Amino acid sequence: MIEEENSAGQILKASAIMGSSSVIIIGAGIINAKIMAVLLGPQGIGLLSILSAIFNMIGALFGMGIASSGVRQIAEAHYSGDQANVTLVRRSILLAANVLGLLGALTIIIFRVPIVMVSFSSTQYLGLIPWLGLGVWASIVAGALTAFLNGLRRIGDLAKINVIGSLGGMLIGVVAVLRLGTSGVPMIVIGSPIVTLLACFLYARKVNVSKIKSSLSDIIRPMKYLFRLGLVFMLTGFMQVGTQYVVRVIITRTLGLAATGQFQATWNISMMYLGFVLTAMAVDYYPRLTAVAKDNKVVNYTVNEQARIAMLLAGPVILGMLTFSFLVIRILYTNAFGPAVGILHWQLMGDIFKVAGWAMGYILLAQAHGRIYFITELFWNSCYIFLLFGGIRFWGLEATGTAFLLSYILYFFFMWFLTFKITGFTWSRENQRLLLLMTGCLFVFIYIRYLPGIFPLLIGCILTAGMGTYSLARLFVLLGKPNLRYIFGHH
Repeated sequence: MIEEENSAGQILKASAIMGSSSVIIIGAGIINAKIMAVLLGPQGIGLLSILSAIFNMIGALFGMGIASSGVRQIAEAHYSGDQANVTLVRRSILLAANVLGLLGALTIIIFRVPIVMVSFSSTQYLGLIPWLGLGVWASIVAGALTAFLNGLRRIGDLAKINVIGSLGGMLIGVVAVLRLGTSGVPMIVIGSPIVTLLACFLYARKVNVSKIKSSLSDIIRPMKYLFRLGLVFMLTGFMQVGTQYVVRVIITRTLGLAATGQFQATWNISMMYLGFVLTAMAVDYYPRLTAVAKDNKVVNYTVNEQARIAMLLAGPVILGMLTFSFLVIRILYTNAFGPAVGILHWQLMGDIFKVAGWAMGYILLAQAHGRIYFITELFWNSCYIFLLFGGIRFWGLEATGTAFLLSYILYFFFMWFLTFKITGFTWSRENQRLLLLMTGCLFVFIYIRYLPGIFPLLIGCILTAGMGTYSLARLFVLLGKPNLRYIFGHH
């Protein structure tokens, strides 16, 4: 089917562009994680984790979701051919972002004492908190510019911005920690947003936009639509990062700052390796789904197609990471992070349900079901905190991983139920088989963890190789290129 081949190719192209940038970002992340693990140790990584959570929470609160709602408005105006409205929405987003960013920065500075007391139960790190304000302003304004480029589907530019932000932030962070030690940790948090803002500004300037005259009232007018949907994004985003903050505070107060560092190590790895799939969803899939949001049949086809390719791309990576998780922790961090291996196993198993669940979740965003989307995110975050809080005293740090897996399984089925009710969505037969295959592999990994000697490694390698071969074969078929000779031009 020509339409299927073209759209599958489009998805893979977006994934390839963002994936290639993710390779560089992951490489930078590996180097950065190793350097920070050596220089700071688990306790320093725990401090970085808490500061990052504070930064993300304030950024989400004052970002008001305008970056996400802005993507939708820019995409709608762009696909309708209304370039004047694209310009107007761009100006509106930038004005709102600058005002909100400054308010966020001032809030951190004014309330730094209660923030540090809640987070650390002491004022030991009080002097580090105000620096986060600069990063909050930079991240909110950069988010507005990113929304503009994302709505226009400037995927190549976004990939370059991500690379520049990652490399620049890494350089700033490493230099700061080498010169200042623990006092330089805030620079790790704010370095990337600052560099990303500069890169966004340079690339956004290259885009040709309509030159229209607009009064302040003209610029303010689109804000009501930005904030209407943006409020849901803000509440959802704040809830997500607030959950991460609460989780880190629970771990710190129950098991200590070093245990928070162990958790952060696994969280970084989980976010890093799946970045190419989830980022492609945000920059290509979301605007594309928005464009066809009024046709449920096309929406459901698009979701199945995106989920299938996402799982084919992520599946072998997840199994490979499960197989070599002990080696991954040792390479990325140090032997002091050994306890993180158990957490990583459970998080990796939860990631397949996360990918599938997110693919369905974008239906709610594309069709502007903001309240329902908020309910789904509230459901996951509540499950995660409840399961973690109930299990950490019995199972210790590994409860963070099991809570992650169980909460995403529940989220997957809850999202499936809701999307079926709204659009009649159901998984295609191929996707059902793929989900069953991946779930079966996960159960095998749960069992082989307890086998002696090299059996876990051997079985893991076989499963990874088999899944990789299957995924590669299916991707070739989806592209209409069932053999390597076709790809290299030998017809």
